[in-house]
Amino acid sequence: PPLPTTERTLCLFVSSLAQQHLRHKTIKCYLSAVNHLHIQSGLADPFSKPFSQLAYVIRGIRRQEGPAPGSPRLPITPAELRALKGVWSNEGRRFDASLLWASCCMGFFGFLRAGEFTLESMSSFDASVHLTPQDISVDSRQNPSFLRVHLKRSKTDPFRHGADVFLGRTHNDICPVSAVLAR
Repeated sequence: PPLPTTERTLCLFVSSLAQQHLRHKTIKCYLSAVNHLHIQSGLADPFSKPFSQLAYVIRGIRRQEGPAPGSPRLPITPAELRALKGVWSNEGRRFDASLLWASCCMGFFGFLRAGEFTLESMSSFDASVHLTPQDISVDSRQNPSFLRVHLKRSKTDPFRHGADVFLGRTHNDICPVSAVLAR
C-alpha cells in the first residue's frame, strides 16, 4: 500500500466506503486500521496532525446517514411523572413506591442519566462507585431548600473526580427535596 498516506487519499478511501453503504462508525474503524498499518510500518501516526478536509467528509457522511435506526428516546414530562406516582402509590408497597418516586424526581430535576443513579442488579453494587445515603445532603435539617447529590462517576467525568448536583425545592407535587426526604 502507498505509505505514508495523504489526506486526499484518506478522503477518497472514506468516500468509497460510504458509497458501499458503510456507516460512519464503521468507517472510523477502517481509519483505525490505516493508523495501525502506519505504526506497524514504522511510520508516524497519520492522525497526529488534524485533517480538516477528512473531518468534513466524515461529518457529511454522518449527516447523510441520518439518525441511528431504532425508536427515539422521548423525554419524561411532569405529566408522565405524576402518572407514575399515581400508579406506584396505588400498589401498596409504600417503601418501594417512595424509593422509585425519589429516584425519578432526582433523575428528572438533576438531568441525570439512568446509569448515574440506578443499578443493573444489586449484585453489581459498589459503594465506591454508586450512590449511597451519604452522598445526599441537605442545606438545613429544619427546613431544607435544596439537596446536594454527590455523583461519584458520570459519563462526562472520565477521570472519576465526581460531581455535585444541587436539586432545589419546588413547592409543588413534583419536588425532589420532598420526594427524597419523605418517610
